Amino acid sequence: MKNALDSATPEDEAFGDGNVQGGGWAAKITVALLPVIALAGYTALGGTVVIRGNSMAPELVEGSRCFMHPFGEPIAGDLVLAHGPDPLGLVVKRVVGLEGDQPRLVEGWLDGTRDGKVHEKIGDQRWRPDRSGGGYDRSWPSHLISQRHGDGSPSRLPGMVREAKGFRVAPGHLFLLSDRRDESVDSREWGAVSTEAVVRVIWFCLDSGA
Repeated sequence: MKNALDSATPEDEAFGDGNVQGGGWAAKITVALLPVIALAGYTALGGTVVIRGNSMAPELVEGSRCFMHPFGEPIAGDLVLAHGPDPLGLVVKRVVGLEGDQPRLVEGWLDGTRDGKVHEKIGDQRWRPDRSGGGYDRSWPSHLISQRHGDGSPSRLPGMVREAKGFRVAPGHLFLLSDRRDESVDSREWGAVSTEAVVRVIWFCLDSGA
């Protein structure tokens, strides 16, 4: 009986003509490099950003380099690069509320209504509800932080819509929080930010030692 190996085409001969359909070495190299080239192009289009400060610690620390999606749309839990209020400029924060959501903090835990999930802890740092200062009344769990004026009247945060049972994130806005919430400022004090203020969605990050 003929050995099954006798009908096999030797690898060197199969590469001889370099034809793509024949599986030539040039074609194989090209095919192997395509994902690398595509990844490099995608990364170049998205750009990178270097983290300054530790408001997103422990996941992101001073010097972490983050690569961004050029076309990604933010969803709950994503890290985003966005234009913060003056004079902050660009900031990296976590999306915890999309339009229509009612994000709130309960004893340091994020509480929301999306997908039936409640008491979801985002980041390793708990927010201390007894934090004070800056003239802000953190009126959780009423879904709002109000800045009190001289007459004691609260003013609603931008990007939030008042309802009978509290406040929701307004259409076309995102509610952003720091992971290190006990030592940082974010949408609790700025209000929800416009989706147009989002520059990019963070794809992945390398720490400062990478």
